[in-house]
Amino acid sequence: MNPTYKKLIGVYEMKKVLIALFSVGAILGLSIHFFGLQIGLALFNKPIYMIPPSVYRLTKDALTIMENYGVYAKETGFEKEIPNYLAQVKKDDTFDDVVPMLNEAIKEAGGDHSAIIEVQEDKAPLFNPALLTFPRILAEDNIVTLILPSFPASDEENVHTYVTTALEQLSKISDPKGVIIDLRGNTGGNMMPMLGACAPFFKEGKLFEFTSPNKKIPVFKKDGKICFEEDNLSLPTNLNFHHLPIAVLTDHQTASSAEVVLVALLGQDHVSSFGEETAGYATGVSMIPLYGKYALSLAGAKIKGSNGILYEEKPILPDVITDHPEDAALKWLKSIH
Repeated sequence: MNPTYKKLIGVYEMKKVLIALFSVGAILGLSIHFFGLQIGLALFNKPIYMIPPSVYRLTKDALTIMENYGVYAKETGFEKEIPNYLAQVKKDDTFDDVVPMLNEAIKEAGGDHSAIIEVQEDKAPLFNPALLTFPRILAEDNIVTLILPSFPASDEENVHTYVTTALEQLSKISDPKGVIIDLRGNTGGNMMPMLGACAPFFKEGKLFEFTSPNKKIPVFKKDGKICFEEDNLSLPTNLNFHHLPIAVLTDHQTASSAEVVLVALLGQDHVSSFGEETAGYATGVSMIPLYGKYALSLAGAKIKGSNGILYEEKPILPDVITDHPEDAALKWLKSIH
């Protein structure tokens, strides 16, 4: 073959490859430009953009996420309000200017448990580790008290320590006759270590489920683990105290994930609650990054206990309303055994 002709064929083939790559890139770019919200949410749990979005585009995408995933969006007719919110966006607005309006919108779609939040891009700690507290166990007259503090959602390093601190102390208690689980002052955070610390008081099986118009996600105890989607928390011991009567103490600060733990306990046998009504944030919240420093902390699911009761953004009333929950709990436990 003529070398010149052979070279021309090579150039032609290279042009075909480049044209094909350009076409694929153009199609991909156009897809992201027009469908970056849908593609990004499906693949990365956040919208993606080829170029920095305008304030109007970003606002519209945030409102669309609220419409599709907010736990109350369908109930409140949120879709009809979107044009009214978009009409408030002015040409010279920055995204900071529209955040207050979006905070009103997200509470309509997701309730009071939802908000527009700022994330720390430098990955600095979101809490002071020196303030972190772990579960404590008290035992008197064969009654075990488990004091369960909140656990920061941003702390991934101390999950195991939180759980083992509780279970190792519980393993040293001989012949308990009843249990008090103190959730007072627990404002929430990561539910998994709290559920792990309470695992000995749960039967095997479903503890509760997150339920939304789109899907239902169960949380259950199985084979020495607390399981929630792909998040499986292994338990270091296989203690089994679920046959014991359990008194749960609550107050107005018992909130969010602490209320989730309460729901899980109320689905067990021989459980009664004492104290004050809870804060009323028993919904499942997801953090959806938006763009730059902003994210949506959006409540997208109600919680259905294994007792069949549906919990949401309403305070959970204790079985016994009292200003002296420890005394009432002890009296109830002693009356049983």
